[in-house]
Amino acid sequence: MSFKLRISFPKRPRASRNDNVSHPTTPPSSSYSAEIVGSNDDLLNQILLRLPIKSLLKFKSVSKHWLSLISNPNFSRCRSPFPTAASGLILQASRSWVNNPEFHFVDFDNPCPSPHSSSFAVPFKSLTFVNDPSRIIITQSCNGLLLCSTAGLHSPRKYYFVYNPTTKQYTTLPPLSFRRGTFTWTVRDIVLAFDPSKSPHYKVVCVMQCDNYSDVGDEYRIEIYSSETGPWRPAKAQPSFSGLRPGTIRGVFCNGAVHWVNPWGTSLHFKVDEDQLCQMPYPMHDNVDAVNEDLRYVGESRDHLHAILYGNIVTHHLDVFEMERDCARWVFKFKVDLDEISNIFPEIIPVNICHPGIDYDSSSVLCFVRGELLEDSFLVLRIFGIVFRYDFKTRTFCKLCVNDNHSIWCENYQYIQSLACV
Repeated sequence: MSFKLRISFPKRPRASRNDNVSHPTTPPSSSYSAEIVGSNDDLLNQILLRLPIKSLLKFKSVSKHWLSLISNPNFSRCRSPFPTAASGLILQASRSWVNNPEFHFVDFDNPCPSPHSSSFAVPFKSLTFVNDPSRIIITQSCNGLLLCSTAGLHSPRKYYFVYNPTTKQYTTLPPLSFRRGTFTWTVRDIVLAFDPSKSPHYKVVCVMQCDNYSDVGDEYRIEIYSSETGPWRPAKAQPSFSGLRPGTIRGVFCNGAVHWVNPWGTSLHFKVDEDQLCQMPYPMHDNVDAVNEDLRYVGESRDHLHAILYGNIVTHHLDVFEMERDCARWVFKFKVDLDEISNIFPEIIPVNICHPGIDYDSSSVLCFVRGELLEDSFLVLRIFGIVFRYDFKTRTFCKLCVNDNHSIWCENYQYIQSLACV
């Protein structure tokens, strides 16, 4: 006797046109995918972190949710976990810059005929975020933020601002306090200290000098403002600045400290978080003490401090030094032969220059930009109104821009795009 076993499976009902049936092999719709991404903050953050800043600024207006994500201080820190190099220079220039400051731009990657016609993404042509009759000028730049101030010399009180030129946000610093009666105090140096790779907060270090210090016992004092804790406060230790001559030397913030490289006396660095002032060495040529005319540049790039010395009148070269992280000594890194520029671009030498080569008194170092790898670094120079970029890896020069009225250029400041909150 034989048996046949018949097994039957229920048939899957046919879906009607109105039924919303999705099968495993059917890819989800784009709207459904967008809904999944939009509801997952971790996934959305990972996407936004990879977008350029220009797009992020536009996406702030998509929704309050996106605005909250992009404006979060941790978002900016995650987007740039390491110190960023400058992409261009802000030139602050005017015939009477105190009353009518003008700003131009130099793009490091896109040469153009003049800073006025730059294709660079110019963040501003004038600083008008505050309506002040004395106008606003730049005092310092630091990792994407600008320290600005009112420009009027005869204003009853000078105001300072921290401004983000990328986001157009700013904050007004509280007035400096004078707690010692009628004694007259003068601001000799004020420095913005901001490292977005370590903290979303910034500090401002102000060196003040008492004009009649013999009556109060000390000539200088340091005041510190913190965006995290608020008002100005005196530094824990009020050290002596003997031989520093604040006001003639601008401090540079780098590696958690403000550095004053002094050609005329003792060089110092002030550790901002520790409120500690220490001496530091001065850069020197090989076995020869440098004189004050030799120092051509002190600046920061990618959280490294650099100093550039002029070699000598005969050889026309620049020596680039980098400070060690512990501020123990300067290390020689590069040499630049300025005569190579005159050989490649002979038209830069004015006809009234009799001696061969470049007149080193007519040249200036605008910026040293450190690459992700040290050999990818480059130098930005201005010689007779022409701005050059010198790449150390290829040992080549190229023109970035030409300014026929170069004598009106007063100061230059590094420009870094940033989403940092102020």
